[in-house]
Amino acid sequence: MTFRVISITIVTVVAAFVLVVTSSAPSAEAHAVQLGSSPASNEQLASSPQQISITLSEAVEPSVSTMQLWDQQALEIPLGQLTFPTETEMLAPVPDELSSGIYTVIWRALSTVDGHTWAGSFVFVVLGPNGEVPSGSAPAELQDVANLPSNTPKALDTAARWLVLLGSAVLAGGFAYAVGAAYPAARVLSTDSGGRLRRLSKTVLLVTGSIAALLVFQGSLLQLGIQADRLGGLSQVDEILRDTRFGNYLIARQVLLLIALAALAVIWRVRSPAVSTLAYTTLGVCSLGVLLTQSMVSHAGGGGAGSFWTTSADLLHLLAASLWIGALVHIGLAMPRWLDDLKGAPRTLFAAESFRRFSLLAVVSVSILITSGIFSALAQFTAWEQLWETTYGLALVSKLALMMPLLAIGALNAFYLGRRVEIAGMRIAGGAVNSSDDLSAIERLQRLLAQTVRVEAVLAIAVLVTVGVLTQLEPARAEAEVDAAREQGGNAIVGELPQDEKGYFLKANQAGGLVIALRVDPAQVGVNTFEIALGSEFGSVGEVLLARLEFANAAANISDSELELPLAGSAKHVADGANISQPGEWDITATIRRRDEDDVSTTFTIPVRAAGAETATAGNSDRWTWPFDGAQSTAAIAVVALGLVVTAGAATWQLREFRRT
Repeated sequence: MTFRVISITIVTVVAAFVLVVTSSAPSAEAHAVQLGSSPASNEQLASSPQQISITLSEAVEPSVSTMQLWDQQALEIPLGQLTFPTETEMLAPVPDELSSGIYTVIWRALSTVDGHTWAGSFVFVVLGPNGEVPSGSAPAELQDVANLPSNTPKALDTAARWLVLLGSAVLAGGFAYAVGAAYPAARVLSTDSGGRLRRLSKTVLLVTGSIAALLVFQGSLLQLGIQADRLGGLSQVDEILRDTRFGNYLIARQVLLLIALAALAVIWRVRSPAVSTLAYTTLGVCSLGVLLTQSMVSHAGGGGAGSFWTTSADLLHLLAASLWIGALVHIGLAMPRWLDDLKGAPRTLFAAESFRRFSLLAVVSVSILITSGIFSALAQFTAWEQLWETTYGLALVSKLALMMPLLAIGALNAFYLGRRVEIAGMRIAGGAVNSSDDLSAIERLQRLLAQTVRVEAVLAIAVLVTVGVLTQLEPARAEAEVDAAREQGGNAIVGELPQDEKGYFLKANQAGGLVIALRVDPAQVGVNTFEIALGSEFGSVGEVLLARLEFANAAANISDSELELPLAGSAKHVADGANISQPGEWDITATIRRRDEDDVSTTFTIPVRAAGAETATAGNSDRWTWPFDGAQSTAAIAVVALGLVVTAGAATWQLREFRRT
């Protein structure tokens, strides 16, 4: 039964995982952090803006995202209907003309991918009729309205995430221990003792599995309440569950828990081998499904380039940790309390055989855990110094520091104490233990092993706390990308957004004290809309006399051309043109002429696709793209190869030990 259950479970979960990952639409890196806005932060406008737009670092949920506008008296000014031109852009019209003054924009959004709530605010200025700067400042109390989140994890968030992780680990680890260790180990006992032990194992699995499901349910409910509170109150619960990716996966998790509980009840009550096999398989699939619902809303769970590989690594990491930690909880904290009626030689025989089987599970799990952890770290870090210069890096170092004594105790149990118990079990099975002194020594050895396994289990549970912290932090890679974007252009829209995902080209450069943002929509051969947005590092942009684009392509048969963009709003110049005549890379030079200032020019290089080229499927194909290049790619391949070799070697060594004994 064991082999059939594990095989069916693995095949089912792998198929479900590939289906879910390849069908996920959103793409993202981490929290939805503001990359830019129009008007730009602290921009001084000659006239009232017609609309306000915000560009974020990742996709957000439209149903629960908000934007507000406040004046100097801390009075809210109504905005038009909030729309989302792209999955990372929020836009709201300004219906009424704004008078001269200082205005504050406050936004709040829920990440499509990792389910984190994020918020932000920025200020812009509308100048007087003669260009005078209004006096005063933005009201300080608006910072309380903004409720900007800190990058420091909250205790309640950590507790909620920890409950979900612990419950998931106990559920998956209990299944693995029962199917892979406890039931097979019962075969070394007499028919009567083996039968009692299997019934006892079913009872333990029912109790621990029910407690695990309750922990996951409570943690998920707490996560839902926290998100609703951040988005305006419990009235947001329905929208979160119905309209957000986080809510959809949360519902799926609860359904899986209910099915798992039903499977546990069948396992406990039904004795038919065929029905039991089906129930155990269902429990295994549901346990791994609960883990999958967490990986799909993790930092790695976006639908962007390489997401299949990063999400796979995250799921493997979570699975390996759950099997190891969950089985430890059963061995160290649950089973010893239930085995009091199994004393003497039978208890030693069972302990030796079950621990030997658990050692195989532990060695393979730890090998996968380390390999997937290093792979994920390569995806989340871009430089060594981020380990000690970012909050995410410091949290990871803390996790590794806790892992060291955990691995040391695990090695002591697996390679010394556990091996001695196995030898004692073989001596008992061979009739070589007769004296009471030998039996007393074996009992002391068993008690020592039980105590060290309990310590190992408690340390493992503590490690899950650091994991709960890590899942709330901005990954080092995303933090570095956002910082770099802000350094290049303040809070203006800076950096190239992926054309294949957005359907247009958007990039901003700095030149001569100006921030010049160019948008080409849809960035295809034929007619495009060209828009230049201007910002200044020093305050006012000044009077713009000319905004011109010059088009050049390296192909010999393509002539250069120009396009002048008339003023179409505050510091915005827009025009339609058919200047892009072929696909490929185009150099577009923007020239800005201002009164009493030198001309400013900057060149953008943009990739152009053929007209009508499909973009909707780009996200799916990008998911399979290898997420590394250069030295990082070499390191990632080496890590995966070494991990496979070590895992296969460890499994082979453990299986050889089985045959020897």
